[in-house]
Amino acid sequence: MANKAILLLIAVTAIVFVPGQQTSLSDDWTSSGYGLQRTRATAETGFNETLTQVWKYSAHYPIVSSPAVSDGCVFFGCRDNSFYALDALTGAQLWKYETDDIIDSSPVVYKGWVVFAGRNGTLYCLDSASGALQWSYYTRSHLLSSPAIFNDKIYIGLSFPEKKLLCIPITGGTADWEFTAEQGICSSPAVKDGLVYFGCNSGRIYCLDAFTGEEKWNQATDGGVLFSSPLITDTLAIFIPGDNDLNVYAFNKDTGNPVWTNDSGNPYKTILNKAYIVQKRIIDHQKLLSGKVQTKQISDTPAQEKPSNAGAGNSQAPSSWQAVTVSSPMLVNNSIVFITGYPDQAVYSLNPADGSLIWANTAIGNALRYGFSSTPAASGNYIYAGSAESKTLYAIDASSGEIMAGQIQLDDAICSSPALSNGMIYVATMEGTLYCFSTTANQPPAAPTNLSPASLELTIDPTPTISWTAASDPDDAASILHYIVRTDFDGEVLHDWSYDEFVTNNGETSVTMPLDIPAGSTLYYAVRAVDSKGAMSPWSAVQDFYINMSSSSTPGEPEDLLSVPENESVQLTWNAPSATAPADLMGYYVLTMADAAVIGNGAQYVGNVNSFTVNGLTNFSTYTFFVWAVNYANQTGPDVNTSATPLPAISINETGYTSVYDAAEAAAPGDTILLNSGTIYITETLRLTEGVSLKGFAAYSPSNTAGKPYTGQLQGNLDKVTSSAGFTIFDGTGMEKIVYVQKGNTSDVGTISGIVFIGGDIAIDTGQAFVNITNNVFTETGTDAVLCSPSSGPQVINNTFTGNIGNAVHILNSKPVIRNNIIIGNTGYGILAEQSGDATVSYNDVYNNGLGDYSGVSAGEGDISASVSFKNAAKYDFRELTGSITIDAGDPDDEYANEPLPNGGRINIGAYGNTVFAVLGAVLENTDDGGTPPPDDGGTTPPPDDTTPPPDTGTPPPDGETPPVDDGGTIYTPPIDDTGTPGIAETSKKGKKSKCFITTIFAGAKSGVEKAEKPKR
Repeated sequence: MANKAILLLIAVTAIVFVPGQQTSLSDDWTSSGYGLQRTRATAETGFNETLTQVWKYSAHYPIVSSPAVSDGCVFFGCRDNSFYALDALTGAQLWKYETDDIIDSSPVVYKGWVVFAGRNGTLYCLDSASGALQWSYYTRSHLLSSPAIFNDKIYIGLSFPEKKLLCIPITGGTADWEFTAEQGICSSPAVKDGLVYFGCNSGRIYCLDAFTGEEKWNQATDGGVLFSSPLITDTLAIFIPGDNDLNVYAFNKDTGNPVWTNDSGNPYKTILNKAYIVQKRIIDHQKLLSGKVQTKQISDTPAQEKPSNAGAGNSQAPSSWQAVTVSSPMLVNNSIVFITGYPDQAVYSLNPADGSLIWANTAIGNALRYGFSSTPAASGNYIYAGSAESKTLYAIDASSGEIMAGQIQLDDAICSSPALSNGMIYVATMEGTLYCFSTTANQPPAAPTNLSPASLELTIDPTPTISWTAASDPDDAASILHYIVRTDFDGEVLHDWSYDEFVTNNGETSVTMPLDIPAGSTLYYAVRAVDSKGAMSPWSAVQDFYINMSSSSTPGEPEDLLSVPENESVQLTWNAPSATAPADLMGYYVLTMADAAVIGNGAQYVGNVNSFTVNGLTNFSTYTFFVWAVNYANQTGPDVNTSATPLPAISINETGYTSVYDAAEAAAPGDTILLNSGTIYITETLRLTEGVSLKGFAAYSPSNTAGKPYTGQLQGNLDKVTSSAGFTIFDGTGMEKIVYVQKGNTSDVGTISGIVFIGGDIAIDTGQAFVNITNNVFTETGTDAVLCSPSSGPQVINNTFTGNIGNAVHILNSKPVIRNNIIIGNTGYGILAEQSGDATVSYNDVYNNGLGDYSGVSAGEGDISASVSFKNAAKYDFRELTGSITIDAGDPDDEYANEPLPNGGRINIGAYGNTVFAVLGAVLENTDDGGTPPPDDGGTTPPPDDTTPPPDTGTPPPDGETPPVDDGGTIYTPPIDDTGTPGIAETSKKGKKSKCFITTIFAGAKSGVEKAEKPKR
């Protein structure tokens, strides 16, 4: 076996150092578009039109780069070739990184990395906490696009000369893929649902697979996309090319099919008076790079004066503006908002459903000769837009377009786009000043304090509880705050953290860590508060504590290992070692072997779980599975093992079948048709030849650890199995009979077992055959659940009949054996004998059947009459609950060894008797009579022979009148007549067809596999 210490080290890494998860409630503005869809509208709501300057910072050179805000820092690039990080609350410089490039590209912050592009072609990745260079990537092209990051990949467009979109890992290195467009790409990409969208300077729009770079669709427009970036909604990809194209385009985001184009009669088309003015742009590449665009006016007719509606939102678009500079579109309150125009700018709002104009406002001043306009940002009903000519930051009503009070004049043109975060608005100017404004609507809460544990050594507590003192909200002292906890192992929590989670929405101030912390580790953590409007506090001071597992004890062996065969897989379940403290247990390893050879890559660490499915196995091959525990001190315990053979959905003698009918036709007397989990649709009666057995999935599974007796603890494992393994379902809607047993010339007697029959007019018709009907459940059948036809001799043993619309067992001139059955709450008779029918009846619970418990036959030896509590009758789980009268009440001569310990030395009545699902029985004080299963002898003793009944232990059944113990289950009390049965109207009438199902249950025999030799470690 592989060295456990090495395996453990790998496992610890897999558990703890998981990729950071960014909480969905975070309203940090981490990129120029706010998110990957570039909606440019924050979910934070605490903003209004009243702005107060908090601080300003001067970089002394023009700022075109739009700021990003994350973890209390503001990041931006500058034309002094430097990239800056400032304290978001104070404006103090945290660090500065110098390059040899002008930086007009806007940064994106992702998991503690900050990525931006230099104009001369280098892509940079810095540590956001320290400003240290992580890597750089030279693209051999001018970079005017801003990056987007999705799924740990960076997407950025290249301008002249490469004309490509690159996909680069966040860790740097070689590009995963590149896509060549027909012209340069200045547009910044957007991403949604695994697709990346961008435009190129020719005006063509592209959509690619974000994982492979495969082109999904493209569409041509008449303009040049230049700096305008796409907006992606749930259904649309919206582009505004600008240049000499006067349209807004909306495409289906998945197919690229045009949805609408803002054509004549709407604002973007009519911003030019086409009778007088035609605008033609001539772009000089070097001037574009310098931030200037040369324009040439062809018309000799001057533009008209501004219309009289300037200064207020209006549903009539201005008619005399020249569309040269265009902002990117944004989405606010379900409307598309953008700025366009040179020399005069206007703000427009369109209906995304059809592109129709909602409002237009012309009062934000003239544009300068830059190739772009500042894109607005929004929160709630407030739009914040910057003007180049008027040097003003405006607050605009998103519903009407009205410019609101509180506009702020800055020191120069605004070409950068604002960022909104934690109650603050950040905006930069061409003078090189970054401003921070706050609003009166909402202030972020203070940072949490008094974090615990702090600077402590925890001896055995791999999942400690972290707590803190509630933060204060300056706007509402009674406000219930939310909190975010972030952890890491390298001394800080701002870069490449291991865990980041939104903790609570109920104001709780503690959380138990969901990730186990390995021995010898120091965990660093911090907490952040979030108010009801989405504003976040600064991070608390970072605290730490040390995990010391030196006092750990070697773990014991896992208990009650159980294997359940499935199609090309086996499900394993187990319980934790009872002798090992839960806090000391890190997890488990699973090793798979076949024919003494290790399968796969050896032992697999599966985590601190109690179930695991081994996939990729070969059907009909037997595998042995070893499971052992490991603690936080890298100590491993002894292993346990079990064996199982995966099987296809339907099989006979290691031959798979696609149809149960094909299997039934191919089966010969003595064969067994095994059914795995899944659904089989019954389109005609399944005719089963006498001597052929039909066993549901659970009738041959699960198998316990080889040679180990079943114990009461196993019950918890069985619950896991039944809820996850899945039952075989026969859907026989409209069928008169589900199974019909055909008479044959054979001495073989077939068995139908491990099946839950639901519906059908008759579930089983025995024909004239001899057949064993054991360990089944019958419910909601029509005329008869089991029809013992003339001349047949079925053995009806250990079944449960309940809630059937007709009779449970109907005997017609036949002589069945009816023993150990629960027959309660059926609308017809419990047992009905007609036409000289006779039966050997004993040890059944026959109770509360509508037409009578017996007719034509009398109660037999050991029969009782009492109600039974079932675990969940509504979900067809008819296992009895603890204390039921049927426990230890079956025929004392029948086998019971497959029932888990303690089993009372006697079989239970009902479908689960002598199965691993049986309810626990009484504890025997004297076991010398051999009536109990053999003791554990190390795993070499095979289970008892099921054909040899054990001696009578003499344990009497409980008093038939003793009511069952109510332990939370349901007591199934069906109606007396069929009219009151919910969902089965009129189906009990003769000749009516009722929907039928067969669902297999676990009634399985205990595994007889001897304990395998464990491999060398």
